[in-house]
Amino acid sequence: MAALVRIMEDINKKLQGKPAPKVLIFVYGTLKRNGSLNSHLHGQEFVAEATTQALYRMYRHQDGWYPILVEDENGIEIEGEVWRVSQDVIPVLDRVEGDEYQRTVIRLKPPFDEELVKAWVYDGKVRQDELPELGPCWRASNGTQ
Repeated sequence: MAALVRIMEDINKKLQGKPAPKVLIFVYGTLKRNGSLNSHLHGQEFVAEATTQALYRMYRHQDGWYPILVEDENGIEIEGEVWRVSQDVIPVLDRVEGDEYQRTVIRLKPPFDEELVKAWVYDGKVRQDELPELGPCWRASNGTQ
């Protein structure tokens, strides 16, 4: 047991001061470049614009100032951005997105179709007749960021 403790201490010493591992995320609304919440991605790496496979729909949240992404087997392609972020940013983004969202793997079109990319997807029931659908892209032209 003492040997295991020493090994774990050695591993911890080697990891100290090293940057946290990076992960890919897909953002489609206020976290995008020039979005109202993009400051939470300060210091992170923008990778590329990207598009989901046609498995989602985007609606304006009932509060009106941000979008929600919902899985839908009759969905459309949603435009967004892929960012490479440090693991220590993920809890911050979880707080920003709030309890109504869940982080899940999202399916993107090439060249990201074989990558493990996560996004925050609305975790609630959406009555399609109650919320306005935003189409494929969240832009200022639809009253949003």
